[in-house]
Amino acid sequence: MVADEQLIKEVRSLRKLMYRHPPMNNQRYLALFLSLGHYDAYLKKLRVIYSKKESVMIESIDKYLPESFSGDHSRKGVTSFWLTANESVCTEELSQEAAKNSILIEPGSRAFLHSKSAFSFIPFGFFCH
Repeated sequence: MVADEQLIKEVRSLRKLMYRHPPMNNQRYLALFLSLGHYDAYLKKLRVIYSKKESVMIESIDKYLPESFSGDHSRKGVTSFWLTANESVCTEELSQEAAKNSILIEPGSRAFLHSKSAFSFIPFGFFCH
């Protein structure tokens, strides 16, 4: 910014105030949202939705991928599962083949820095809409 020295001083003072705290109206609305119990109600709603989606995911994995993948389904409250492919499945190749049919699979190797076994992992996830 090119301006008079006094104006720059004033702008700097205003900038300090603006970046110090979130705007008061945002803080007020959030406080009201929390105090009326909307956040807790929303979390309860999400738990129900996620629980149903988690059950469908577990049933589908067990039904459609019983021999190809194994995984720990005992965790509660998750939105994804890490599955381990059998030795005959390379998740990088699976991802490339699936992409040919417009199916996007994120191979687990992208989540590992240096691991040969990373090519046997694949994340399955779901989200709430």
